[in-house]
Amino acid sequence: MFIFLYFILIGSIFTALASTPERFVADLDSSMEAFEAEHRLHVQKKAHELNNYIFRNKDDFSAWCENRRQQFDSFKQRITAIWGYFLEPSGKCWVEYGKDSNSVSIVDFETGVVTVEVLVSNGTSAEQRRRAIKGAVARTVT
Repeated sequence: MFIFLYFILIGSIFTALASTPERFVADLDSSMEAFEAEHRLHVQKKAHELNNYIFRNKDDFSAWCENRRQQFDSFKQRITAIWGYFLEPSGKCWVEYGKDSNSVSIVDFETGVVTVEVLVSNGTSAEQRRRAIKGAVARTVT
């Protein structure tokens, strides 16, 4: 669009060169006014498109945030049902629950203490308990 207007402007200059100086200035002013008007319309259109984009994405982002909050609340409820409590990470303490939610790793950076807890049922063999603990420790350090 701007290239087309540029050629109109150049064409007006060459046409005006063949006429009087007053006519040249008038043609040049007319071409510049047309170019500026076209440019203003283009900028307004792009600004309108940008505002629509921001408005749509703001709604999408709000919906995404609400969805994530609901997922986190569901996660907290599930962990609380399994463990009886829910530990949240902080700036000084890292908390990670295992994929099956039957293990939790807590790293306290302030004290330098690492705690790994594993839930196992009463009928679990010693070997199965060892493997569960070993897996939870490996997840913590990797």
